[in-house]
Amino acid sequence: MICPGCKKKIGFLESLTIVNPLNFKCKICSNYITLSRSSVKSYLLMLLVIFIISFLGFFQLETKRFLTKSFLLFLVPTILISVTIIHYFFWNNASAELKNPDKDGASGISC
Repeated sequence: MICPGCKKKIGFLESLTIVNPLNFKCKICSNYITLSRSSVKSYLLMLLVIFIISFLGFFQLETKRFLTKSFLLFLVPTILISVTIIHYFFWNNASAELKNPDKDGASGISC
């Protein structure tokens, strides 16, 4: 992703430190950045497809099989790796927009 303000590339490893990708601050130009609506929609669509595929895969397993410790030791790393891969490809193709400053002069962070 490239910052629309200063044109700095925000890499994948830096994206892992961003808590809220819908509202974050560029470390170079200090502008608030948000993801474009199309980027958010595509990211949610990718996660939904992966969730549906995983959910349908559970129907193919026997109940005794996926309640074992060895299955959980296989499942947790598989989910973490797949989410990381999805995030990597998403982040490299996502587009960003400068966030409009609030009229009240607030920082954009809400409680």
